[in-house]
Amino acid sequence: MTMPTVFISHRHADKDIAQTVAEFIDRHSGGRAKVFCSSSKDFEGVVAGQTIEGTLKQALAASDLVLLIFTVATEDWSYCMYECGLATDPTDQKETRVVVLQCGAIPPKPYVDHLSVELHDLESITRFVRTFLTGTEYFPKRGEPLTGFQAQGPQVTEFAAELHQNLAANLARLDVEEAKERPASTYLCIELDRDALDELQSEQGQSDEDAVRIVRDRARVVGKSYAHALFGFLFDATTTLGRVVDEWTADHPGAGSPALPAWFGSLVKQVRAVAAGKIQEKVDWAPYRAEPGEAIIPFVAGSRTVPSTGGLQLHVYFMPMSPRPVPVVERMIPLDVMFHRNLAETPGDTIKLLDLRAEMEANARSRVPMLGEEGRARFIVHRSMIDAFLVRSLATANSEAMTTARDLTVHDLLVDPTNETVRTFAVVDPSADMDQALAVMRDVPGCQDVFVTTDGTEQSAVVGWLTNTLFL
Repeated sequence: MTMPTVFISHRHADKDIAQTVAEFIDRHSGGRAKVFCSSSKDFEGVVAGQTIEGTLKQALAASDLVLLIFTVATEDWSYCMYECGLATDPTDQKETRVVVLQCGAIPPKPYVDHLSVELHDLESITRFVRTFLTGTEYFPKRGEPLTGFQAQGPQVTEFAAELHQNLAANLARLDVEEAKERPASTYLCIELDRDALDELQSEQGQSDEDAVRIVRDRARVVGKSYAHALFGFLFDATTTLGRVVDEWTADHPGAGSPALPAWFGSLVKQVRAVAAGKIQEKVDWAPYRAEPGEAIIPFVAGSRTVPSTGGLQLHVYFMPMSPRPVPVVERMIPLDVMFHRNLAETPGDTIKLLDLRAEMEANARSRVPMLGEEGRARFIVHRSMIDAFLVRSLATANSEAMTTARDLTVHDLLVDPTNETVRTFAVVDPSADMDQALAVMRDVPGCQDVFVTTDGTEQSAVVGWLTNTLFL
């Protein structure tokens, strides 16, 4: 009859508990069960010259029973979960059972619906010892119990009390309150599975476009803290970074390319560096959100492997930063490169709306500033505003209206009383910083533009322009 094998899965920090359990099994089974305990010299384990992973795989393949010693839930259990996963591989014809020896109040998540052995509880230990020594459930192929003890006999009760007492000293150190982690800022734990990680590290993943696609679509959020307050929606088990990007884009219309907000581009760059095992030299200044005196920057603080899946988890913090004041003159679009029209030089009644719209579309511009005498700011004309005005003008849909629409000018648009928002902008002087400019922009309802003028008033000449996207 083949001797059954018991594999004790545990963290090295819990080797004393594993030793106690292994000694109990060896002594009270009368040597009828083989024990594999990698941290103990007294039992089968990894031999010098052998690979650890290869030895563990062989031992798990031969095991009939895996005892998972589960202590503090906040520790890293990824390798133990990997061992249990190998033991219960559905493609393996050999049946192996996993029994959790639970030392604390919280069971391991993959086995939350399994009945654990609670090592603090004498009654629970007694049931385990009775099944192990006098039952056949753990070793069905053996066909008979390991020992000849009676299930309800005094020996089983005595052995269980002995195990309970021997474990007490080891468990006492775990009776302190479990460690609690509390991030100081919004935190996301994102995970790339093995296939996504391999793809990101491949030659194909070296292109910016492919890297963005992989991180956007394959990076799944598996942990979070304070997320709803920042992101404004509920996360579930299927939430990817793509959902975060989509929600941000919906809340920031016109804020650059919807496929790649600046903050996400920075995050992808960081993920690629960490996945390649590199140390980040610097993090781009690309806020997820900007407020006066504060900018929230995504920062990849570290990573950890997931041995059970071959994946990689990355710790992403959205850090509230107090940036140095950035002068508006460093970020503004200077007048000499600003896409604009000067109505003092080219009167509005000579600028055809259809021509202006075509030029804006060709230059990928959503709006154009209109300046007046002495270079003063007068209006902001949006492409959507032109479209709406043309549609209203064509409402009669007759040939005369069509001819008239082709001749409509900027002057016609500006005198239309329904276009009040063309005068919606704010102004600052060149000594202002970006926080001050953002504050004055927010003081004007519906405002998306700030002009930098020579003295900070609307009556002086424009020297530069700040759009809402420059604050992101």
